[in-house]
Amino acid sequence: MKLKEFRTIIETLESIHSDVCSGSNNPRDTARRFIQAVGSDTAAQCVAIMVRRLHWDGRISRSAKARAEGVELSADWERRIDDAYTSIHAAHLSQIAEAMPKELEFVQAESEDEPKTEQNITLTVSPTDARLILRAIKARANHWSHPDQVNRTSNAFGIRRMYQEVAAIVQHQMASQGVNP
Repeated sequence: MKLKEFRTIIETLESIHSDVCSGSNNPRDTARRFIQAVGSDTAAQCVAIMVRRLHWDGRISRSAKARAEGVELSADWERRIDDAYTSIHAAHLSQIAEAMPKELEFVQAESEDEPKTEQNITLTVSPTDARLILRAIKARANHWSHPDQVNRTSNAFGIRRMYQEVAAIVQHQMASQGVNP
């Protein structure tokens, strides 16, 4: 790997971190977006090498250091350890490194192409319970606010729309069975 390519990868992380800091400031978002931008293996090795370079720094947590030591580096990454400097604050880098394992799992699970089959199920509930369920779905559609609450998706509009569609289906089924929503 050439130095220019190496620096481009680090600059990608810095750019993503800067964008996330101006928004949610969540290290998980930084890790996830970085993994999606450069790939799982490259992201893991990049963060690991930057943490290893700062092994002496007390702002890097023990768990981040242990995680970085557990990442097997390729020869290209190993020889670039002295070039692995970044403008990201060491404490933020530590948080990103701590978030990497779960985000690697999340991105991998997200990318697996499992066949998605829709299966209808029938629930038997009382009319009162059906009204309460419908009310809860409608409330969530109107007042949803935090992406971690629903499958860690960051698209609030899409999530609201999903709840609205589910509410419409439940309301239609209730009406077809003679239950007043």
